[in-house]
Amino acid sequence: MKFSIEREIIHKELQRANRVVPVRSTLPILTCVLLSVENSKLRVSATDIEVTISSEVDVTDSESGTVAIQSKLLNDLIGVLPQGKLTISSDDKNFVTIESSSGSYSIAGKSPEDFPAVPTLDNGESINIDNETMHRIIDKTSFAVSADMLRPALTGVLFEFKDENLTTVATDGHRLAKLTLNKKTGIKKDKRIIIPKKFLSLILNALSGNEENSFTATENHVMITIGSTKFYTRIIDEKYPDYNSVIPSENDKELNVKVEDLLASAVRVSIFANKTTQQIKLTVSNNNIKISSADPESGGSGAEDIDCKYGGEDIEIGFNSEYLKDILRQIDTEELVMSLKAPISAGLVYPAEQAENEDYTILLMPIRLTEEA
Repeated sequence: MKFSIEREIIHKELQRANRVVPVRSTLPILTCVLLSVENSKLRVSATDIEVTISSEVDVTDSESGTVAIQSKLLNDLIGVLPQGKLTISSDDKNFVTIESSSGSYSIAGKSPEDFPAVPTLDNGESINIDNETMHRIIDKTSFAVSADMLRPALTGVLFEFKDENLTTVATDGHRLAKLTLNKKTGIKKDKRIIIPKKFLSLILNALSGNEENSFTATENHVMITIGSTKFYTRIIDEKYPDYNSVIPSENDKELNVKVEDLLASAVRVSIFANKTTQQIKLTVSNNNIKISSADPESGGSGAEDIDCKYGGEDIEIGFNSEYLKDILRQIDTEELVMSLKAPISAGLVYPAEQAENEDYTILLMPIRLTEEA
């Protein structure tokens, strides 16, 4: 194998690939990147078995071949070489030589035969999703994904494809985010897949502009193509909970409040919340919300009143302040609607005005109020 390439170009590809390379692995080959040259194209691949990245760039003075190289070592070296053209080659014993204007460097490579094969997605159905929409899906749902590996279905985002819309859902059992995009997908058969949060976080930085990406799914894998880079992941093979059954439909106490006012008060008052429960209390009365918290251990307390639009019965409800702040940061509009029923019933939060062709709702479970609040 042999090729020449600008240092800046290959460094960018190696940095992207390095994001999935495990620091430690029981399979040493996974700490490598795979460099493959064919028809004046260099393909850079990396995987941790669950997630795979494969990108392609043009090269010159090329000779076909493939070699696996320690990712960190190669990335560290390329990162400190001077700008300009590099020539990288390997021999039949996988010994790699990197030549630059500053000198020549050698690395012992590994056999490419040991490197896991890139997934093939034969017979997968593809749809196009513009980058801005995919970015919004990830941003508006992934914050609610669970980190509990004992509930694997909840460690990813559910993508529910229908011909007339796409619904995405994430929950950790305490909060739930649901975003429905009311646009035709063109998909032939309804499909439900759970995509790991790790994968979605990985592609987030690659989504730029309003170009379209290709989303392909099979029974076991998903592939998203962004430009010349393909991102693969295994689908979480679990049954997702019936999220519709936990979203209340009889919450009869609705209030409108400015997002900035409620968030700012929650941030200040939560300083005094108990460090274990993070409890914060909302007391809602006629056109007013009192936000309060107290911590008996420290003896501190805080309370603020803010204006809202509300004319129903008074209600007191407790929330985890960290969850509440996370949710408020997801609302893009000036005002939000909070829909409540009782102190022990789930509350709903959604924008006062939904974005075009969208339906965005966040559920937050209450916590039982204690005397400290």
